[in-house]
Amino acid sequence: MFISPAFIQLEKECSICGSKVSIRNFCGHKKGEIYNGEMCVHVITKADLLEISVVPNPVQKYSVLFLSDPETKKEVDHYDYSLVNYVITALQSPFDGWEAQKTKIRHPHTLFAHINKDDNCPCESGKQYKNCCLKNKEGVLRPHMNVIFHSKPNIDLPKIVYPNYKSSN
Repeated sequence: MFISPAFIQLEKECSICGSKVSIRNFCGHKKGEIYNGEMCVHVITKADLLEISVVPNPVQKYSVLFLSDPETKKEVDHYDYSLVNYVITALQSPFDGWEAQKTKIRHPHTLFAHINKDDNCPCESGKQYKNCCLKNKEGVLRPHMNVIFHSKPNIDLPKIVYPNYKSSN
């Protein structure tokens, strides 16, 4: 989850001439136009926080929520960075293009050996493991991210990287 703040703009000024800009006070420059090689923008110099919303897909991706451990009161980073590390390892340059496609694939049953056949299925269907993916199936249907690199990766990468599944007990 992310935080998405909303602000009330109290004061703003022109990036070209430095004049204060408002509905009734226009400096004469047009936002987005280029003046002597510099693009005109309105710089917010004073603002009040209006609200903070918790959202799954914000405009700015830097407002990440981190939970606190109830016992230690310390911040806990519970995010999985394995996909990011996978991509960073493969890129030759930070300017190389890549994209990710979210899919589902069957993960081998050996990854779920710690799960009892009477427990809930790891595919999160709500059914028992023995009555779901364990029954006549090649594996457990789980989310998967298919990464496509626009340039040849700088190392030989495996076709599929499975996460380490741990028992929730």
